[in-house]
Amino acid sequence: MRHWGIRCAASARETIAVESEQALEARAADRLILFSDAVVAIAITLLALDLPVPDGRNVSEFWRSVREHDDHYLAFLVSFVVIAASWGKHALWLPMEMCSKKMY
Repeated sequence: MRHWGIRCAASARETIAVESEQALEARAADRLILFSDAVVAIAITLLALDLPVPDGRNVSEFWRSVREHDDHYLAFLVSFVVIAASWGKHALWLPMEMCSKKMY
């Protein structure tokens, strides 16, 4: 009877070890996702900091100011789309990659 109790205790310890390992892997994946989200947010913020602020006392002066800097706004838009598309692909790829690693 005592021998069976030792086996149950060992089995319980193994189960706890496996569960805690899975929890650590899940936390690591969450941390990686949060880190990549933060990097993307910082990159987009740095892009926006360099944008010229349009000025004008009325609507026509405002739009003239915008047209003067349209190359800056276009570059920001293209960069934003590239970063957002890369982030979107990464956000879709990472959970699938983590899931496939759990299968092996």
